[in-house]
Amino acid sequence: MSKRLSILISTVAALVLSVGTVSASATPAPQRDSAVPERPVAATLVAETPEVDSMTTKVHKAAPTVWCVDGYYKGIYRGRGCFKNHGDHVTAYDAYADGKHIRTDWYTDYGREGACTDGGDAGGDDCNYNMRENGYLKFQVELRNGSKLVAQSSWDGYHPIGQ
Repeated sequence: MSKRLSILISTVAALVLSVGTVSASATPAPQRDSAVPERPVAATLVAETPEVDSMTTKVHKAAPTVWCVDGYYKGIYRGRGCFKNHGDHVTAYDAYADGKHIRTDWYTDYGREGACTDGGDAGGDDCNYNMRENGYLKFQVELRNGSKLVAQSSWDGYHPIGQ
C-alpha cells in the first residue's frame, strides 16, 4: 500500500509540474489589439519646446463616461478640458476672464483631430463632434494668449468613443 501511495504521489506531483510548465510555455502573454494605441502616462509635465511652459495637470474621471484634465499654470488653476464619450462632446472651460483662454486639443486613433476653444472669457464651451463609435480619443489642455501657446498639459487618453 505504501508503494502504491508513493507512486500515486509521484505521479500527481509530476502531473502538476508538467501542467504548470505546459501552461506557462503554451500560453502566450496577452497582446493588446494593435488598433488601440498605448495610453500615454497622464498627469506629468511636458515641455514640447523651450519657449512653452508646462501645465501641471490633475487627471480625473468626472463621471462614468467623462474624463477631465484640470490645468494649473504657475500653481494657479487655469481651467479644464473634458471628453464625454457618449455624444462625442469635448469641452474647454476657462477659469479667468483675463484675455487668455483654454483650448482642448483632441486626436483619435483613426487619425481625426480637432480643438475645442472657449471664447476667451471666464466660462466654458461645449463642442459636439460626430466620431466613430468604435474608436479611441486622447486629449490635452492648452493655455493660450490669442494664438500664442503659453502652456500645455500632457496628452491624456486613449479613451473609448461611444463604448
